[in-house]
Parts: sequence; structure tokens; C-alpha cells
Amino acid sequence: AATAAASVSWRSSRRTFALANGFNVKVHFFNSDGSDAAGASPVSVSGRTTFAGLTSNTGNHVGGTNPSALAFSVIALANDAADANLSILSGVSGSLTKTTLGSSFPSNTTDSLEVELNAEPGDTAVAYTVTRRDRLTGAVVATATGTVSNVPTQTTIMAPQLWASNGATAAAVTLDMVYFYFENKSAI
Repeated sequence: AATAAASVSWRSSRRTFALANGFNVKVHFFNSDGSDAAGASPVSVSGRTTFAGLTSNTGNHVGGTNPSALAFSVIALANDAADANLSILSGVSGSLTKTTLGSSFPSNTTDSLEVELNAEPGDTAVAYTVTRRDRLTGAVVATATGTVSNVPTQTTIMAPQLWASNGATAAAVTLDMVYFYFENKSAI
């Protein structure tokens, strides 16, 4: 929608992932909004927020809310409206940590993004791999890997979500999901 605080999303209404059981989650998406005046090049909305990963919330995203202000447990690729770069956002409600991926992962990229979150059963940290691919050729532009240890508790059950919001900008946002893959490594 072309009104401020609008969002677009895909979400599961079922929480099925916890660190106690381990998981592997992969999402590949395009983070672009419409095209330029000539209709040729994709553009990104100023103040856009993005979230791709796991959360203890199963409800709809409230447009205009920064991911780091969420009152839920999360592990995700995300950015707040004022962020220049994407980050891995992780932790429990009230204590979320942003691990920036640096300038090779600008929050306003129109390239495709792939994020993988991986934990073995009982892990106290989550490994991540984020890949930015050229939107036309599919060639890898940048890759970031690491581990985050400020994560939800072992028994916090989470659901996959992918969403974007236009924040305070009255312009349409789009989100093109290529795939969302997820698996538990042991029974819940």
C-alpha cells in the first residue's frame, strides 16, 4: 500500500523451531520496491524495514515498527528504518542484539538475499550465512558468516516470518520470496 506504516509479509501461524531441537532455516528473497521513473531499475523505499528469520510471534507484523523494537524472541536478518546496513538480529524480548553485516550488505539493496540460520540440538549459539547475489546474473556479490550467542532460550518455540515495511514513507513496498526452507533436526 502507498500509505505510511504499511507492510507486506509471509508468516507461519505455527511455532515449530527451538534451539533444544536444532534447526536449519534458509530464505532467499528480493528486497526491491517498484522501479525507477523509466520503469527499468528497481528502487528501494527510504526508511524501509526488513525481517527474514524466526520469531516467537505468530501474529501479523505491525507496519512502522522497527525489528529491534520487537517484544519477541528472534533470530533473523533485519534492518531498522535508520540502518544503513543489514544485521543479524537475535535475542529475547527486551534484549535484542544487532550484529551488523557491514557495507557489503546495504539495507537498501535491490539484489537478492539468502540467509541461512543453523543450530544443532542443544546449541547455545546460532550460525548464520548471508549471501547477496546480483539481481540480474545471480553472481555472488558478498557473503557474510558468523555465530551469534545472544539467542532465545532452549525452549522458546519460534515460527518463520518474512516481512518488509515502508516505515514512515508513504510508498509501496514489495518482497519477492524465491524460497523459504526450514527443518527441525530432532522431534519437538
